[in-house]
This record gives sequence, structure tokens and C-alpha cells, in this order.
Amino acid sequence: SLRREVSAQAFLWLGFTRMERAQGIAAAGGDPRAEYRAAIEEISRAIEAEPETVEAWIGRGKARTNLAGALDDPAEADGLSEAAIADLSQALALDPVSEEAWVTRATLNLNRGIRLQGRGEDPTACFAAAIDDLRTLEQRTSETANLCDLRGSIYLNLGTYVGACGRSPEMRWTAAEAWFGRALALDPREPGSWRGRGRTRRNWGEQR
Repeated sequence: SLRREVSAQAFLWLGFTRMERAQGIAAAGGDPRAEYRAAIEEISRAIEAEPETVEAWIGRGKARTNLAGALDDPAEADGLSEAAIADLSQALALDPVSEEAWVTRATLNLNRGIRLQGRGEDPTACFAAAIDDLRTLEQRTSETANLCDLRGSIYLNLGTYVGACGRSPEMRWTAAEAWFGRALALDPREPGSWRGRGRTRRNWGEQR
């Protein structure tokens, strides 16, 4: 009904407002966790009112991802990440061509892998899931600098893990350098891609 739709949009607006506030607090060096939790609650109300709203599922997935990154408890962070993946999977079930959902889920899996890597655990399944999402998306959309940069970041981190395990990272770092190069060909002014390629080349120098 119209009332439910209006209610859902109001809750969604409140949730996104709380999430923006949390991001501002984090950028200023504060503790954003309470605002992220409030954002999740508001967006959950929007989903209850209108469960077909793709934007709400994506938004809650992002809020849960951001909260997971702000937590000290690994178990709670992992649980939030799993819930965020479920949110993004639901968004894709509703809209299989949503570029935002594919990119957000791939980024989430990349960050999960980095977090596992930092704890000394195996991140390869997370990195593989991120690559699979981007490959699927690339079949449905044109290549962008952002997508190429994200692929480069995945292979850079995967190569770092493989090298730390005593295996050759050559194939992964070669792929990382190539993807960062493609990102820079599309957008030469993106500093993140320059940094990513620089890190890859620096790692190569240290490995050799």
C-alpha cells in the first residue's frame, strides 16, 4: 500500500542519515558503532515495511559491513559479515543486474579476506568469491576503472598471502599489476590505482 511504501522510505532515509553520521564520526576519529547499529535498526524497519526494496537490502548490507569493520570482537564481526552477504544476496535475487550490489558484495568479501589474513587465517575462499562476483558483473556491464582497481586489489592481497605461505605469488601479482594498469588506462587520475600498482611492484622487488 501507499502508506507502507511511504513508511519504508521514511525508515530508509533515517537509516541512511544515521549511516552518514557514523561515517562522519569515524572520519573524525570517533566511535561510530552506536550510529551504525541505529542505521541497521532503521533500515530493518524499512525492509519489514517493503521487503522488495533493493536499495534497503544493499543499505543494510553496507551498514553491517561498516559496523563489522569497527568492531574489536572477531566473532561478532564475522557474524555481521555473514549477515551482510545474505543482505546483498537478497538484493541480487530481487535485481540480478544491480551493479552496486555486485560491487558491494565483492568488496565485502575482499575486506573479509584481508581481516582473516590479518588473523593468520586462510582468506582464499573470500578472495575467490570476490573474483567470481566481479567476473559475473563484467559479463553484464562495461569495464570501469573502479572494477579494474578492485580486481587488482584482490589479486594483490591474494599474492601477498600466497607468498607468505611459501608459494610463488608471481601469477597473482602479474594479474594485479595488469588490472591496476587497466584501471589507470581508464582513469589516470585515480591515486588508489597508482598506489596499488606501486605496492605490487614494491612487493615484487622485495620478493626478488
